[in-house]
Amino acid sequence: MADYCGWLYKRPEGKFKLQASKYWFKLDGTNLHCYKADDGAELRNTYNLMVAQVKEAADTKHGFIILGPYLGAKGLTLQGTCQGEVDGWIAAIKGATDNAISAQDNKYAVSLDTEAAEAQVPNDTSAKSLLKQTVRKGVNRVLGKKEDAPDEAVDWNDVTANATRCVWHNPGFLDMFADHCMLAGDKVPDQTHPLKRLALSMGMINSALEKIAEDFRGEEACDTILRACLATSFAVKQCEELSTKLLDAMTTRAKLLQYLEHIVEIVNRVESGDVLMLPGGWVHSSTNSHGVVYLLRRTPGEGTHFTFSVVNTGKGLEYHPVSAFAEAPAVSVQHNVVLHLTNIPRSRLKDGSFWFVLFWLLRQSERHGPEMLYVQLLPYLNSRPIMANATTEAEFRPLPVGKDGSFVHCALEAVRYTLKCFELTPDEVQHTQVLVHYGLCRLVEQKLMATISLTGPEAQLIKMACTKLARVAGEEAAIDQG
Repeated sequence: MADYCGWLYKRPEGKFKLQASKYWFKLDGTNLHCYKADDGAELRNTYNLMVAQVKEAADTKHGFIILGPYLGAKGLTLQGTCQGEVDGWIAAIKGATDNAISAQDNKYAVSLDTEAAEAQVPNDTSAKSLLKQTVRKGVNRVLGKKEDAPDEAVDWNDVTANATRCVWHNPGFLDMFADHCMLAGDKVPDQTHPLKRLALSMGMINSALEKIAEDFRGEEACDTILRACLATSFAVKQCEELSTKLLDAMTTRAKLLQYLEHIVEIVNRVESGDVLMLPGGWVHSSTNSHGVVYLLRRTPGEGTHFTFSVVNTGKGLEYHPVSAFAEAPAVSVQHNVVLHLTNIPRSRLKDGSFWFVLFWLLRQSERHGPEMLYVQLLPYLNSRPIMANATTEAEFRPLPVGKDGSFVHCALEAVRYTLKCFELTPDEVQHTQVLVHYGLCRLVEQKLMATISLTGPEAQLIKMACTKLARVAGEEAAIDQG
């Protein structure tokens, strides 16, 4: 899907639409340029489609955003402007189209990811080297160190304050938008407790969901997605708070006992069809720890049974089903990242000793690890070996390239399953996943509206976010049109 670019707009009925395009658009001051003009007739058709949808978006006083790898953070945005400004936009699009057709110049025709990065650096600097440099400098800047300081373990205690001010300072933002460009070896080692990392990523995703709800509020056609986003946002926010509270509760047994009583009380309040999102994982040593998300759902229509799900995107996946798919030019290995344990009686979940052992795994011990969770603890819930819970309905998903050190991909998979529980169709779930990317880019846009300066690495990361948004939007549009 490297050739996909496009734009986002809203139809009169309020539904958010994504339109794919094979052409790149660049905003240079107030001028719009269009590149990769290898077919004048097709580009003219693209122009006609854009003009129609600009007018449609303006009529409904909704946004129209052109996406591309060179647009920076804000993109090119029409927001319910007067007719004179709409005419100006159309004139700008027409001028860019005419210039591109007359030039017939392909030297700007670069693809996403590697080639796009190479186009912005000297010839003797590889894209991979640039990316590693960007990641290292970005992390050092967040920590308040010199940008060229050597790699070292990251203490996310220092990151949290910055991440709440600027969303792109959140380590999950880097994992989410730059993962497709990275190798596992490019990530900086981390010694921070997994609960801190998970809470930070949950907070970022919750902000995106709240932004989506804000943008869609009042649009009747989006009511189903809006209600699902609000319900999921509540679950994500609760998980963020429980992560922070659990980290504090681990300091003494008295605090942990009080926390466990609170968890049992929450479980008892879960109603039919509701989803409870909980933090989890284990700490083996200061350099060997992992975070997961637990999802507890009360079986609809049944008052006494639950489904307990483990969402995992890293260590311990040897206990999850795996499948191989033939995708040219190689075989793709995917995992069932959300493992469901079904038919669990309420009495097992009211047992405080189960929750004590489950959360005690997050205290450092050489005995703590995936085997203790999957082999010794989880089978207690429904009296079945862990692999006996595999089903033919399991959904297999690709894993993040960079090992998901922030657990943001784990949190996104938990959100994906939660949206399904709130009765969204598969297409609506996928659409909402795209909207999460859009919501984060909208948060970046909001922050950049204030007086703020960006370093080179920060600007590069924001460009990657725009590129990733364009790609996922184009992929969904291609599926819709297929």
